[in-house]
Amino acid sequence: VSAYPPETTVQMTANYLIAQGAAANAFAGFAKSDLLVVDMGIAADTSAIPGLVRQYRIAPGTRDMTQGAAMTRAQARAAVETGIKLADAIAAQGYNCFLPGEMGISNTTASACIAATLCGLTAEQATGRGTNISDERLAKKIRVVKEALLVNHPDPQDGLDVLAKVGGFELGAIAGLMLGAAASHAITLLDAFNSSAAALIAQALAPAVTDYLLPSHQGGERAHGAALAKLGLTPHLFLDIKLGEACGSSITARFRALALDELDALHAENGDKDIDADLFLERMPAKAP
Repeated sequence: VSAYPPETTVQMTANYLIAQGAAANAFAGFAKSDLLVVDMGIAADTSAIPGLVRQYRIAPGTRDMTQGAAMTRAQARAAVETGIKLADAIAAQGYNCFLPGEMGISNTTASACIAATLCGLTAEQATGRGTNISDERLAKKIRVVKEALLVNHPDPQDGLDVLAKVGGFELGAIAGLMLGAAASHAITLLDAFNSSAAALIAQALAPAVTDYLLPSHQGGERAHGAALAKLGLTPHLFLDIKLGEACGSSITARFRALALDELDALHAENGDKDIDADLFLERMPAKAP
């Protein structure tokens, strides 16, 4: 259903860690954040890629969800638990803001299935163009989503069931990352549609996790707005981009960091006095210079 072959995933992984020329690299630099790349189950040999975290690989790709469950329930649990372990380890190093991203061919199809199930959408309402696919491919993608939902009947009351039947290892890990971050009182800044689909899984598993989720932008995928609404989040930006490499969240993180820098400067000028919100807003430039 994608405009690109599965081999693209391993090629992009090498780009992140060898050439370091991907969008994720550029936006991590812009946000002044560190980039960690984890192989949850790339369907290729990744042993030649330096710096890739491989110990959490579950399987070489998920199964065809139009023929049955994408993974076993045990694999779904392992994916979520991996995200929790990663969040625990990262938070222990002093990090308190997580910007999850993903790269995988056809994963907006899985996200469409998740959104359809947990937001009560039809396949048509949930399915977007992903990698800017043609009308013909979009029609096929919608049929795939319908088939997957019909074959599997994911239970919207059971987040792990939804993940196992129509999800992906990376989406489970991102959901777990959100749960682990929340347990450490760290925030997760959502990015594009796939991270919001993962957040829907996290919400289904532990509804209180939404207290630790912040929105960034609403992208170009059809169901992204519905997913954010189900999470109770209002996007700050409308970028109409479909990349899931933490691009929109990096922009928002940088904006937030600049705002906090300005607030710190005001506190320094005014001592321990409370800062009036109107004063803070007046100090922020109306437009970029």
